[in-house]
Amino acid sequence: MIYDDESAIKLFLEAKKVYEDRNMLKWIGFYLSEQTAAINKDVTERSKVNNQKTLM
Repeated sequence: MIYDDESAIKLFLEAKKVYEDRNMLKWIGFYLSEQTAAINKDVTERSKVNNQKTLM
């Protein structure tokens, strides 16, 4: 089937209305366990609080 520009644009806009994007949900399955472990380690390191030392 051959589309001219006008009908192709119309088809695209109709498909865009129907398609529901899952945003980041579709990418979660691509993370490896090593990557999630590294991310969790980085989060714990960044959340540490350094207490101020006493003055001499």
